Parts: sequence; structure tokens; C-alpha cells
Amino acid sequence: QMKKCQIIQCAEPKDVAHTTRDPAKGPFYYEDKVTYEIESGYKVDVPGEGKINGTFDCHCGADGGWNGTCALDIKAAPIDCGAAPSVDHATVAGETLFGGKLTAVADTGFTLDGTAVGQSSFSFFCQADGRFSPRQEFQPVVCGLCAQFKNVAAIGFVPAGEPLSLLSQSGLKVKQQKVMRRAKRLYNTVYNDQVDYLCNEGFRAVSGASMLDFPVVLVPIEAPVNFQMRCSHSGDLKVIGQMMANDTQCVPVTCDVKEPEADAKRIPVLHEGFARLAYKEIQNFVCLAGHSTDGTPTG
Repeated sequence: QMKKCQIIQCAEPKDVAHTTRDPAKGPFYYEDKVTYEIESGYKVDVPGEGKINGTFDCHCGADGGWNGTCALDIKAAPIDCGAAPSVDHATVAGETLFGGKLTAVADTGFTLDGTAVGQSSFSFFCQADGRFSPRQEFQPVVCGLCAQFKNVAAIGFVPAGEPLSLLSQSGLKVKQQKVMRRAKRLYNTVYNDQVDYLCNEGFRAVSGASMLDFPVVLVPIEAPVNFQMRCSHSGDLKVIGQMMANDTQCVPVTCDVKEPEADAKRIPVLHEGFARLAYKEIQNFVCLAGHSTDGTPTG
């Protein structure tokens, strides 16, 4: 009896992780085709052929084996979205492969909503299309409108990142003219913004005392003519400078008054018991009986 020629049958093609096969099951015969679809977010690197994203095919051969990509030593690997993107005012770290999570942690003084208690981090991911998911933006912490103090001649504003030009005794007049163009204006401030307060003539910047303490407290002419405040990460404006505290204010310069000669007496001013005057206060003296300032009865 003559034998019949039969079509060659191929064994089941191998499974490749993170792919699906169509058709999923045999039987498979000579010249049958099987299509592998790569799972979203993964790729197959084929030696000598480059990357394959999406699908690849295999064919049942005349020798009963499979020809094509599936016959090679291949495996699916997650897509790499590339170098982690930068986020302004933050540090980014994490995994850049598909499904990996990256976290952006805000620099000091920045949050997502600009409040001191706001969220200071967020996460994003490498997506199946090879792109990173959308990122949020950090905002500087807001301190709000700067404070208004008494006895201030002018208020200067220095945005974050710019140097603060301090006032000096020798440059007072020039600086006053420059700053006075912005006199009395209040500024909205955010993290690291600085505000410069210039005291009125005859006043100096002093910490740790209230106006009721003067002229008991000595305020020399050499004391600073101004003080600065900076918006902090806590959302508060704080006085800066080694010799300054947050209760700094502009107070009058004080002058020590010498005791009169024996033929005169001092008429007390408001601060009885203290031989010291505040700026623009006047100390009167009266000659004793039988004395005058020019030696005449009507003097």
C-alpha cells in the first residue's frame, strides 16, 4: 500500500514573558504563523534586528521547528523612559523603567500650594508610551504682605536670589534718596524675599525693648539706621542679622544730659530721675536765685 505524504507538524512555540500569542494553542503545521503581541510597556530586543515594539511573528518550518523571532534567545523587558526629568526647586530620585515610581522632594521653602504646611513631595511614573507621567510644580512659601512699623522712612524690597545692599551711616543720605522713591509701600513676599526698613531721621534699629523703655535704654547714634526681614520657610517674616531679633523696631536716639553747675538746677522732663533725653526732647535748666545766664538781673 502506498504511503501518503503528511504535512509537517510543529510543536507548541515557546512562551515569551510579557507577551500574548495568537493563536494561543495548536496544532500547528508547516507554514502556520503565530503572532506574539508584546505587553504594553515592554520591549523585545532582537540581536541584529533592533527593537521590536508591538508584535513579532514566527512560522512553522519544514523541519518541524519554528523560524523567526521566537526561535531566538529573546526576552521582554520593561521600557526605559530615559534620564529622570528635572523638577524646578526639587530633587528627583527613583526608577525610570516602565511601572517604576519617581519622587520629587521640594527644596526648603517650597510646597505644592505655597503654604508652609503644604505638601512637599509628589510621585510620577514611567508610562507604557515611554514618557513620564505629568509632573506638578512647586511654589515658594508665601509670607504675605510685609509688616508696617512706626518711625520708618522707607521700605525697600529685594527679591529672592538678589544681594541685599545694606545701609551704612556714611551712605545714609544717598540711600535715603534712593529708597524714598519706594517709601511706605508694602510688599507681598515669598520665600527668601527680603524687606529693608529704613528708620526716620533721629531713629535707630534696636531689638529687645519697647518704646516705653526710652530714654532709659541708651540708643547711640552709631546704632544701625535700618533692619532687614526675610521670608522664612515657615511662612513668617523674620529679622535677619546677628545683632537683631524679631522684636526689632525703629526707636529714638538718646542723649545723656550733663548735670548743671552748682548755680543752676535741671527742670525735669517727662523722664524724671533720668539724665537722658530721646531725640527732639528738650531739657530745660533754671538758674538759682541771684544768678542769670548773662550776669544781669534781667538776663
